[in-house]
Amino acid sequence: MKKIALSMALTASFALSGSAFAGAGQPGIPAHERAAHLIERFDQNGDDVLDAAELAQMIEAHHWRKMHAFKRLDRDGDGRVSPQEKQAAKQKKAQLKARFDQNSDGHLDDGEKAALKKHIASERFTEILSRFDSDGDGAISFAEVSQATDRHPGPRHLKRLQKADTNDDHVITRSEFEAAAATHHRHRTRHREMR
Repeated sequence: MKKIALSMALTASFALSGSAFAGAGQPGIPAHERAAHLIERFDQNGDDVLDAAELAQMIEAHHWRKMHAFKRLDRDGDGRVSPQEKQAAKQKKAQLKARFDQNSDGHLDDGEKAALKKHIASERFTEILSRFDSDGDGAISFAEVSQATDRHPGPRHLKRLQKADTNDDHVITRSEFEAAAATHHRHRTRHREMR
């Protein structure tokens, strides 16, 4: 059964190779690592197998990410990304890099990258708040996630929420989200360095 799951995940990882899944955009990550990450991420019932519903959820998440990225670029909402919108995105990226390049050497060192990642995590949390924070308290409760998605978080998502919820109050605050994002970034960096 694991071979079938690995085969499905490998197929999906190749099909979604242009995505942000499992570091697909990062050169040198072997397909089996991408597949293992996909299984870990979308295996809701924890059986190490992606069933049809979990595979559908993975594809839906991929589509949502692509649409979200597209909407970020399509600033005027006309359904197209114009050359001006592409240029604006490049300028924003360059401005962010310049803003966080404290020593003005043209490169971001580890500390500067960490500050940039924290800034990006804060912006991401603001976006997530707009989607899930139904009571407007500036935090995201497990209940709000369940209501917004019309289902309870699966074991994998629940584990992520619990890991981020450092004080066990079933609410994720901005500081908890930023700390979880920083921890995730450190783990990914360490994993890349070990290869």
